[in-house]
Order: sequence, then C-alpha cells, then structure tokens
Amino acid sequence: MKRLLAFLCIMALTVGMLAGCADKKTEGPVDEPNTDVIKTSDFDYGHIFDNDGFTRDYKTSDYVTELPKYAGLEIPEEVATVNEADIEAQLNEFMFYYDYVKQVKDRAVVEGDRVNIDFIGYVDGDPFEAGNTKEQGVTVVAGSNAYVEGFLTQLIGHYPGETFDIYVTMPADFEYSEVAGKDVVFKTTINYIEERSEFTDEIVKEHLEEYRGWKTAEEALTAMRDETQKVQIRNYIADYLTDKAKELIDVEKLPEDYIKYFEDATVAFFTDQAGVLGISFESYISLYAQVDTKEALLEKFRENNIKEAQRTLLVQAIAEQEGIKLTDDEVLPYMTEINAGGEEKIEMFGMPYVKHILLYHKVVDFIYDKAILP
Repeated sequence: MKRLLAFLCIMALTVGMLAGCADKKTEGPVDEPNTDVIKTSDFDYGHIFDNDGFTRDYKTSDYVTELPKYAGLEIPEEVATVNEADIEAQLNEFMFYYDYVKQVKDRAVVEGDRVNIDFIGYVDGDPFEAGNTKEQGVTVVAGSNAYVEGFLTQLIGHYPGETFDIYVTMPADFEYSEVAGKDVVFKTTINYIEERSEFTDEIVKEHLEEYRGWKTAEEALTAMRDETQKVQIRNYIADYLTDKAKELIDVEKLPEDYIKYFEDATVAFFTDQAGVLGISFESYISLYAQVDTKEALLEKFRENNIKEAQRTLLVQAIAEQEGIKLTDDEVLPYMTEINAGGEEKIEMFGMPYVKHILLYHKVVDFIYDKAILP
C-alpha cells in the first residue's frame, strides 16, 4: 500500500493536496518501484490538457506576466547537506523489512529503540482479552505514541528480561468499551531489543544489485547520500516554484472553471483511494481527511488546489520559455527513469495527463541541472 500511495502521489500531481509530495520519486533510495495502482473513478484527469500536456484553453500569457529566476537558482547549504540520521533511518527501514535483525539483551532501552515485548492488561485487577499478547511478542518503538499515550515511553530505561508494570489511562473513546476511560495496568516483559545487522556487500548483491546496480555496501551508501541530496534539492525547487507561483499569479484572475478542475481532481483522487481500499468515499474522507462531506473536503483543500493551479501555469510558462516538452517516444523511458510505471498508467490516465505530470518533472530537472550548489 505504501508503494501504491507513492505512485498516486506522483500521478495525481494536479491535485493540490499532493503538491508537497509530488516530487518524491521514491520513498527512499532503496525503496522498490511501484507496480500496483487502481483507478476506480470515471474522472478524466487529462481533459484540460492537449497532447503535449499543456493546458488547452488557458494561455499562460494571460496569467503569468513575469517569470522568477530559475536558471542558476542558488541552493541553500542546509538543503544540500545530507543528514546522516536520515540515511541511517532509510537503512534501518530496509534492513528491518528484510529481517536483517539481531536480538540485543545486554543494555537498557533508549528512546527510538525497536523493542519486542509481551504484556497483559488488567482493569480493577482482572485481565482483559484485548490487552494480552499471549506471549506472541510484538515489536514497538520505545518512546513513540503508537499505542496508548505514555505506554511506550515507560519502556525506556528497562532491560530485556525485566517484567514490570506500566500504568496508563485509556482514552474515553477507546474501541473496547470495557476499558474505555479506565486506569489500566499492563504487566510488561521486555523480550529483547532489535538492532539491525551489519549492512554488507552480500546483502547489497542479494537485494539491490539487480534493481539498483549497486555491488557493494560502500557504493550503496554513497548512492543513497547522493540520491537523498537530490531529493532534498528537488523538493526545495518544488517549494520554490509553488511560492513564486503564488507570488506572481493573481488568483483573482484565474477562471473558476480552471479552479474547478483541481477540485474535481481532488474528489476523484479520494474516490480512487477509497476504491483501492474497498470502502466508501464517505468512509475514506472521514478516516483520512477528517471531514464528512464532499463540500467540506473541497473547503479543506481549496487553498492547496489554488496553489497547484497557480504552479501548473508557472511550470508551463517555464516549459514554453525553454522549449521543454516530451515526444510520445520519450514518455515511457522517462516514466521508467522516475519510477512512474509504464504503459498501463498511460492507458489508465491518458497520454495528455501523463505528459502533464512528466512536464513538471522535466522542468524541475532543468532547474536542478542548472542550480548552483554551495
């Protein structure tokens, strides 16, 4: 599901809510390419675009009277600097996913540790069924709020092999009414702390050589740092374009039917997501957008949709200025390059919309290639 959302994030770029994640080509340098996506709505994402991916009825010259500086854009040092903690987090996710884990039992738990525990919950001295791991062991992150607030924080400082009590008050709206709003004691045992094993050449060859072409751990780590820096810079460029579009394009001059396209795309996106999960549109927007009606959803995302409408015109104006466009023959190779799928996506969304999405990436590529790093 994570990879599905990553693809929809790329392919549904024109939906305003996706502007922040639209340039993340992958979720991390070692993530696998997405291959599964389902479109369940009948919305035509490409109906306002021509065969080159440009808006058909909205001329950029009517709305974009000035272009910002984009060639030779100076990248701040903090954007170009890769945080090693981010590389470690990506590496940990990969290693834990493939179960390259060792069990540690000779030190205390610290915040952020992955810890395997068992517990039995008691209310008024009596155990309750939903609060029992039945010695199956569950892995949690010490200090996080993934469970009841305060539960996982109380693991910190204890050692594997210890059994102790954790005291929490369950939320009043907890799904199990028998304990909702009550004080609960969890008799908890720490089984072990999980640490990732060493990242070795053998692991790279087994899981990453075919997909990424990496042969050694050192080569993989270097590539991860380079790709992380590239993602950071491209995200900075995306934000820069959004900010400049808002600054330079008067929203009052944008046609209402043009804005409506982005609103319709928002509804279609949530409809598609609901269809993927097999739940109703109303249930999905309640769960993931915390609204109950289509009207409330559009109100919540109106500002983002307007930003995306503005950025679409600015990106198109830069593409027109620089002569940036894709031929039909260039589409599939470029989709492969940015992990955006293949022919099935063209069939699903249509060539005009796919070219529109890729045009954005090509403009960001152009700015990235000419950017000035510190």
